[in-house]
Amino acid sequence: MFISELRPEDQLLICIARRDLDESTAQSIRGLLNRNGFDWEYVLARATSHGVAALLAHHLQSIKCEVVPDSVLLQLQTENQQNSERCLWLAGELARLTAAMQKAGIPCIPFKGPTLAITAYRDLGLRQFTDLDLFVHTRDVARAKEVLARLGFKPVRNLSSAREAAFPHCGHRAVVRARRARALPVAARH
Repeated sequence: MFISELRPEDQLLICIARRDLDESTAQSIRGLLNRNGFDWEYVLARATSHGVAALLAHHLQSIKCEVVPDSVLLQLQTENQQNSERCLWLAGELARLTAAMQKAGIPCIPFKGPTLAITAYRDLGLRQFTDLDLFVHTRDVARAKEVLARLGFKPVRNLSSAREAAFPHCGHRAVVRARRARALPVAARH
């Protein structure tokens, strides 16, 4: 399927799914937005489901297109503000967690979440994420879980010793949840 066969709303989402817009892409976006019957409800729902609502808000504000309804801009602005606040809080939590792991002598590598946001977009708020991910070595998983427990995290699933012991052979992923209902997967690497 070629991009021209897609709905204009989906074409818009493809156009905004990038860090920077060149002038040609900005012009394409303006052309799409000027089409009759543009379905903003569909765009907002799809942008949210694909995790690109922050990018949509950012790019629509940057091209200053007058045809975007004020209600859409307000909704995007509100959601973007909430996303930015959540991302900043999670970045602070990541700093706290990695510092605690370092203090305990547990090497860890943060990935996805804030790390990917900064790497891909150079802006925490342009990527939507709701959890934090850390790689720790298999031998450090039990100690990492202890550190996380001291910080107020608890396992989502309690596994038996036998099941826990089986994980190093198939890759390990322990999911813990903060008291504030934030999920934090901890994955071991071999």
